[in-house]
Amino acid sequence: MKQLYQDDIKPEPQLNWGMERRKWLKLALAGAVLSQIPWVISCDNNIESNKEPILDGKGILNPEEMKSLHIIQNILVPNDGNGPSASEVNAHDYFIWTLQDDRLPDSEKEYFINKLQDLIQLSKDKFGKTLINLPKKDQELFIANNITSGWTRTYLSRMITVIFEAMLLDPIYGGNPNEIGWDWLAHTGGSPRPTITTKYPEIYKTIPVYG
Repeated sequence: MKQLYQDDIKPEPQLNWGMERRKWLKLALAGAVLSQIPWVISCDNNIESNKEPILDGKGILNPEEMKSLHIIQNILVPNDGNGPSASEVNAHDYFIWTLQDDRLPDSEKEYFINKLQDLIQLSKDKFGKTLINLPKKDQELFIANNITSGWTRTYLSRMITVIFEAMLLDPIYGGNPNEIGWDWLAHTGGSPRPTITTKYPEIYKTIPVYG
């Protein structure tokens, strides 16, 4: 079995996603990237970004998995002075709400849950400890050493997409609280903005069904 944790990789001071974060997100707001993001949120939230996050897995993730998710997301998009962090855009709750979407295929839900569990197990195999019990330095090293190849690269890349989606969507969908992502990008939301009756998935109720 191929070893997924690669000890010979030296982590960079900052992970490079191939494009500076602000530039990438501005492209996304322009539609060049956002049109390729498949996930759509299905629930509301009024969480304030300056409050300690409540890590509620809603029966989908257990407490250890939820804490691990929060750690992973905030290593991928940290509070580093270069824009809002994953926690500040409410990405952890956004992820759970997305998994609650009846329109999301079961295969997608299983992928994100199973691979999170596999990543936690990989940490145990490598360090003999769960991810949440590792020192922060080892947590960061673990993610950096597993973001370059294999299924971990794919999983972490897709998780970044989830975080950016939480940062970019209209706040009515639960992420981007108080328009924190838009403010950072000096972006004004398009018009008309979604409402309680026109947001996803309620919008589907207004579409006529033929045949």
